[in-house]
Amino acid sequence: MLDLDNEVIGYADSTERGTLQPRNLLRNGLLVHDEIGAPDHNQCSSITSPSRFMPTEWELVSGYLRIEDRDYALMTQYQSQLPAAITGQTYGMVVLAGTQPGMANTAANTALGSMMQRDIVVQRGGQMVLSFYSIRNPFNSGYNCLSSPGANNTHQYRVTFGNGSNTYSQDFLDVTSSSAPNVQWIQHPFAIGQDGAQQGHVNPGTYNLTFGPSAAWPNGGADKICNGCACVVTGISLQYRYGFTATLMDGPVADVATNRPFPALRFQLREDGPGTPVLPNALAVFTLDPADTTGTHFNTGEPSFSAQCDRDGIVTLPAGTIIAGPRVGNIAIGLTCDGDEGLSQPLSVHIKEGRPPQGSTLDPETDPITATVDDACGPVEFLLYTGIGDPVIGATVTVAIKNRDGSDVDPEDSEAPVPYFSGSLQIVQCPPTDRDGMTSTPELYAGQTGGEYQLVATWDDFPTVRATLDLTVKVINSFEPINEQVSASRAETVRNRWWVVAKDERGALMPNAHVQFHIITSNGAGGRFVQNMGPSILISTDDEGKAVVPDMNINDVPGLFRLNISNTGLPSCSTRKNISVHEASQPAHVEFRRPFPNLEGVLGETFDDGWTRVRVTDISGNPVEHGTVNFRINDKVDADGDIDSNATATGTRFLHGIAGTSDMEAEANVGADGLAPCPGIFVGANVGNFRVTATVRGSQLSDAHVFQLVSKKK
Repeated sequence: MLDLDNEVIGYADSTERGTLQPRNLLRNGLLVHDEIGAPDHNQCSSITSPSRFMPTEWELVSGYLRIEDRDYALMTQYQSQLPAAITGQTYGMVVLAGTQPGMANTAANTALGSMMQRDIVVQRGGQMVLSFYSIRNPFNSGYNCLSSPGANNTHQYRVTFGNGSNTYSQDFLDVTSSSAPNVQWIQHPFAIGQDGAQQGHVNPGTYNLTFGPSAAWPNGGADKICNGCACVVTGISLQYRYGFTATLMDGPVADVATNRPFPALRFQLREDGPGTPVLPNALAVFTLDPADTTGTHFNTGEPSFSAQCDRDGIVTLPAGTIIAGPRVGNIAIGLTCDGDEGLSQPLSVHIKEGRPPQGSTLDPETDPITATVDDACGPVEFLLYTGIGDPVIGATVTVAIKNRDGSDVDPEDSEAPVPYFSGSLQIVQCPPTDRDGMTSTPELYAGQTGGEYQLVATWDDFPTVRATLDLTVKVINSFEPINEQVSASRAETVRNRWWVVAKDERGALMPNAHVQFHIITSNGAGGRFVQNMGPSILISTDDEGKAVVPDMNINDVPGLFRLNISNTGLPSCSTRKNISVHEASQPAHVEFRRPFPNLEGVLGETFDDGWTRVRVTDISGNPVEHGTVNFRINDKVDADGDIDSNATATGTRFLHGIAGTSDMEAEANVGADGLAPCPGIFVGANVGNFRVTATVRGSQLSDAHVFQLVSKKK
């Protein structure tokens, strides 16, 4: 715990009246005095731009200054290296030059070297950062030093800010050499002041800002400031920020227990240390260390809290505004004044062990999960809240996958993956709960081992606050036998003819479960799946647990081959069926199957595929399990099915006609047992008769049936 009874210096950006505003005190055309004016104590707002000094605003101390227009021909090639705000000045460059050619820039010749200065009056302490650009003189190759070897390839100068007792200086160097041959503008920052920990802090007073030669050159004193052979500077600006202090008024802050509210905290803001004026009505902003690990937060859920000082410069952080997190540690509270840090060492408060809020509850926001093997189950959400319904913010929750009896799940004990989170993890730590008390796990995957599991979630700091969520991973336990007649013709494409129904260990249907089909070729008899032209394919069961064998190209070889059907995951389950391949039989007969559907009172309704069927057989009466049947509707017929142009059309049509034709024609493949389903229809809205004719493609074989539409009997 840090006791901040003593004032700590900080900074706030200056108001418009606090920036460097020239007073236009001219002497022989040169501005020699500037004042940082007394600020309005009721203001503490952000600076809009630094004060920038034009070349004409400086006093010549020794040597002379050359002022060059920014459009000077030899400088235009370098303008793109400068910001537009600088290049836009009418006179933007000052050349530091000596009094005569060959004048060495050394301590002995300091009085003869070029030097410019201006006075600055600081009426309120604060922070200053000087910024300017310089370039090694590129003006005239006849009198510059670019051709000189070694140390002569440098320009060196010193910038000084001080008033005798407090003087700060820094040497700067522009170099061109074999290792850095380019002449270019370089930006130089200079944080003025070295006041203890407050680097850059300047106390009130009158100061002199000087550009000139240095008394001790790092490169041996070989540089020369002579006629033109000198350094060029531009864009000289000084950014100033007010200083202020913040004093914790009510003594040290006692330790705060986890999950408990903070007491009220009061600070007094002053200009620049003890005895300086207070800052009435200033806006103070409190923040919490973003690297905090305790979970401490503002009760609003926002990252900061703002409050205004009263007339005595006192600002209060109300009790309960900060809520201690659920973990022990130290939390740093920062105070800013209109955006600038006001406590160089933030207030640190220790969070000690406490109890969870009364009635704290952790609930899963997801229903119990039932999945099949290989499923992606998505993230799982949990809600943490107190007994009065308030969310617990910033808490961490750990979630583990366990067996239903509470024992640990060990992936090493299973031959196939058990349920896991992203990254193959059985235990994860969720992100801190948000402002609504919510958190969530990474993606949960069912794995490939069926069984009954549970997710166990615990609040890290208070493990007694926990929640469980059941997870059931289902795996196919059995397959209903494939169709009894399993045969095909040589070189046939089998479509929608065979299927299996998957069930779990309780005999319930298994929708959306994976089924593997694999063809075992024998003596040339076999086939390939159309979709991937391979012997194996993985599909999912439909909503009724049915898995239809995908389209298969049968080899042009008679014989017998095997189709294996298996599940994925553990425990494993499989079945198989032998498929007989024979010479293709020829259709000899087609007829509608009875009974026919009752169309009484169904005007305007729709019927799906298979509402009626036809069967195709060969000359021996055996089913022909290949080929296509064309269906056609005639809508204006009499009761015997004969065309009657005077009859009323019922409006009946197929739901999906043959492409390129009307919706009065459709087709279907012949499948198992020689059956072809009649495509779905829309039943017309008018009473009358319509005829459906079924014709085996490529033959003259056909059958027809007349359907009568009547209104529903009363």
